[in-house]
Amino acid sequence: MKIKDVKVYLVNAVWRNFVITKIDTDEGISGYGEGTMGDFEKTVEAAIYDFKPFLIGREINIQEIYNFLYRHFFWRGGPILMTAISAIEQALWDILGKSVNKPVYELLGGKVRDSVRVYANGFISGDRSPEEFANAVRGVVEMGFNAVKIDPFGGSGPKINNEDLEKAKDRLRAIRDSVGYSIDIMIDAHGRFNPTSAIKSVEVVSSLSYLYLYNEYYLWVGSLYLGKTFLVPLVVVIMLLSVVGLWVGRSFCVGIVVSTSWVMLVIIIILGS
Repeated sequence: MKIKDVKVYLVNAVWRNFVITKIDTDEGISGYGEGTMGDFEKTVEAAIYDFKPFLIGREINIQEIYNFLYRHFFWRGGPILMTAISAIEQALWDILGKSVNKPVYELLGGKVRDSVRVYANGFISGDRSPEEFANAVRGVVEMGFNAVKIDPFGGSGPKINNEDLEKAKDRLRAIRDSVGYSIDIMIDAHGRFNPTSAIKSVEVVSSLSYLYLYNEYYLWVGSLYLGKTFLVPLVVVIMLLSVVGLWVGRSFCVGIVVSTSWVMLVIIIILGS
């Protein structure tokens, strides 16, 4: 079974486009993969089409194709190319699963659980007042969610002033007053704080019981200090791993995780699948 064609579709999703790749084969089986980053959808689309001439006519040998796309070119890595490779690999796995009439998870070794806990994200709008945060969280809790991810810090970064810190604390306090401590709160700082501001933010909000702080740290020394000093779970920098690539990233993660308390949030699409 060989690759016959590669297409990319940009699917409107209100404030972004989903990047969907379709790979057709000469046996009539098609597979789909996603290459959505949140930004640069046209750039990812172009990268997939740049790979297309090297895919047409190839047998569906997933690891061989992956190795070629990653290793063959002099300039490699980075979130754009790794996302493009990820979309292609997902589509190839989809084709393989359809060809043997099996779900992909069975081809990868089988399932290890029957359910996966999920959290609500991207559900807060309006004036971002403490009341708005509380009402929005209460709404998703009533829908059945028992965990939420929010950004209480506004537009601050890489530095944050005392006023914005107090606003963040007021928002979190309003949430706790509204729904109590029966839900988990994950704080997403969107990777914009330097170590000093990250430490300040932890000092202010740590009393309000959150599950982890998601800051995508680029400065490892400050991150390690933060984790050891406050014993706060931190999220590994997936964007950096996408730059160095999947193989180096695996080893890099192991060294960092054993150094402090971390949450491994693996964004498979950007990491390269």
